[in-house]
Amino acid sequence: MRYIIYSFLFLWGSLLAQNCPINLSLQLVDPHDSEPLEYATVFLEESSQGAETDSSGMAKISNVCPGKYHLHIDHALCSRKIVFITLLRDTAIIVELEHHEYYLQSVTIEDHKNLQQSAHRNTISEDQITKNLGRPLSKILESVAGVYSLKNGSTIAKPVIQGMSGNRIVIMNNGAVQAGQQWGSDHAPEVDPLASDQITVIKGVDAIPYGGNGLGGLVLMEPSAIAQDPHLHGTSQWAYENNGRQFSQFTKLERANQKWRWRTTLGAKFGGDRRSPDYFLSNTGNREISTSVYLMHDRGVNKFEKIYLSYFFTELGILRGSHIGNLTDLQSALQRDTPLFTNPHFSYSIGSPRQKVHHWLGRYSLQRNRKQHLMELNASLQVNLRSEYDVRRGSRSNTPALQLLMQSAQLEAKDRFTFGHTVWLVGLQSRINYNYNIPGTGIYPLIPDYLSVVPAAFIQQKTNWNNIQLDLGLRYDLVYDNVSYYQRNNTSVILRDQLLFNNFSGSAGVSTSLNRHHEIKFITGWTQRAPEINELYSNGLHQAVAGIEEGDQNLVPEKSWKSSATYNLRLSDMLSFEVNAYAQWIRDYIYLQPLSDYRLTIRGAFPVFQYRQTNATISGIDVITRYEWNHRWNITGRYSWISGQVISAELPLVALPPFNAFHSIGYVIPLKNNIKDIQTGIEGLYVGKSNVYPSQDFLPPPDEYFLVNIYAGMNIKLHQRTLSIQLRSDNLFNTRYRDYLNRLRYYSDAEGRSFSLMAKLPF
Repeated sequence: MRYIIYSFLFLWGSLLAQNCPINLSLQLVDPHDSEPLEYATVFLEESSQGAETDSSGMAKISNVCPGKYHLHIDHALCSRKIVFITLLRDTAIIVELEHHEYYLQSVTIEDHKNLQQSAHRNTISEDQITKNLGRPLSKILESVAGVYSLKNGSTIAKPVIQGMSGNRIVIMNNGAVQAGQQWGSDHAPEVDPLASDQITVIKGVDAIPYGGNGLGGLVLMEPSAIAQDPHLHGTSQWAYENNGRQFSQFTKLERANQKWRWRTTLGAKFGGDRRSPDYFLSNTGNREISTSVYLMHDRGVNKFEKIYLSYFFTELGILRGSHIGNLTDLQSALQRDTPLFTNPHFSYSIGSPRQKVHHWLGRYSLQRNRKQHLMELNASLQVNLRSEYDVRRGSRSNTPALQLLMQSAQLEAKDRFTFGHTVWLVGLQSRINYNYNIPGTGIYPLIPDYLSVVPAAFIQQKTNWNNIQLDLGLRYDLVYDNVSYYQRNNTSVILRDQLLFNNFSGSAGVSTSLNRHHEIKFITGWTQRAPEINELYSNGLHQAVAGIEEGDQNLVPEKSWKSSATYNLRLSDMLSFEVNAYAQWIRDYIYLQPLSDYRLTIRGAFPVFQYRQTNATISGIDVITRYEWNHRWNITGRYSWISGQVISAELPLVALPPFNAFHSIGYVIPLKNNIKDIQTGIEGLYVGKSNVYPSQDFLPPPDEYFLVNIYAGMNIKLHQRTLSIQLRSDNLFNTRYRDYLNRLRYYSDAEGRSFSLMAKLPF
């Protein structure tokens, strides 16, 4: 009897093996240099079969049944990759896995991966983005050398790229130029960075196809393609930060069928008063809600449609101690260690001064690939509603002191095609912005109503000869503004201006790889930027920055010539080094100069800032280094130095970031059971003292400071899912400091120590 049972089991196993004859062969490589990645685990979810890659990056899974599978790929220092595959016969695949997502940004190659780029580009991966749940876009971008944050307190921040910010930075939100009130230092981009799967920073003058205002650079926020997977997949994340007691949540779902693919996201943040080392920063709470829907439609052979819809809302409190009632109290506030109106207790409530922002975005894209031509038609609509509330008498604090409605429409047609060794990109664009002050505030508007119409045309080519690539680009923007504003000395008179500017931009670049270890890039370009409406016509209290701003209607367009050179060194998979040096000459540079006097108004006493124009030079160096050994230890360094001078007066430019240096040391503790690869590390950030003279500002620049951060993370296997957990502490030693690029440094210290916990569960 026992012999019969054994024989039956043997025959049954043989039949099963015969019904599952497929062999799956896989090679795992680094996308940068095609180096094989060993010790990676590959796993078929449906059959629970797996293998490990060898020294050549190869793995083989045998006796696989025909069917559809989710292939999981795990490697130390890499985020998990899941590929949906259909197996009908023996199959061999090559998978590229980004191996340095945690430490060093890769160079982004768009559309034509066989071509290099002469522009200096850094990419922040999806894994880095998701680790920063609850943080603003500018904080995430600080992981790129040469990028800083211009802050207005604890919750408002916007990016600064090689000394440029605001109107000089173009933000592309899923293919559309972000249209809002980005001119204000207190106006953070109205975007949820976690809705993007990849964020790319382009430094310099290679923004020819994207917009004419990019003197400083470009930020590309892009979603990844939705996988052709018929199953419902997604990610859910949660985070808590004790400083501000902020809760954050983000959820993403996606699915596909034969013709349609969809993805939806939902995010939320809820926080209260932040705390410096010695006191609460009263009225610095925040609220945020964001949602998006992304649709992809396959219309047949070589036709594709994309639809993107998003909504973003935020309410932000502004430090109560930054709004002062009289000149005596203002002078006292600038000298105090503790701000006025400081509450000794924590609170989630948000009172005046505060701001609320709603932003809607809708974009449609049609792509057609025909005879080596990739033709694309894009159209987008945006609505931005900004309300700012001041400290006012009685119940009027609930009436906005400034309420702006921005409506924007963008249309673009472009064609990318190849002729010989050259890739050409030509396009026509048009942008219409209408800005309207909603009445009922009881206060004369800070900026006027206006209509702005900007048609544009561009052409760009990339030619590849052996190991050398040449990039050339030209762009023309016609800027028409129709402005309606109150006369400065007689607010009962309304005046109207019609302005016309011609902006020309051009760039040329060359890049070459000396060998697989050395790469050199050089790019130079000319850019013109017309003065923005706020720079021309601002007139009144900008309450969120606690200052009076005055424009100058005699301003003329900025003219900029910028050159940059980049050297990349990559020795095997262990050591990489990148240095980017740049120099920029700007004629008629527009900047906001603090004046030496203060002004008393019926709304309080405030410092005065005035838009001025001068000839200036800006130069700097950004360095990134990474060293890794044993696939366990890694060291990363980032260094940025920038200098700006007013040519005529030989004075340093105001509002430029001081020197900073960042170092991190990480170690991965290898584990084999349900807890996999505990990642630990320590970070140090040094920020120097600005070299501006005390006479150029209301107060001397703050002293240098050094911050220490630590983190630890782990992946926990839960059946066929992996739960990622990260613990982090910023400003571990509770250092007291003030940051030069924080407009509220006049009144308070920066945030103190914080601890945060983040969890992420893909499904």
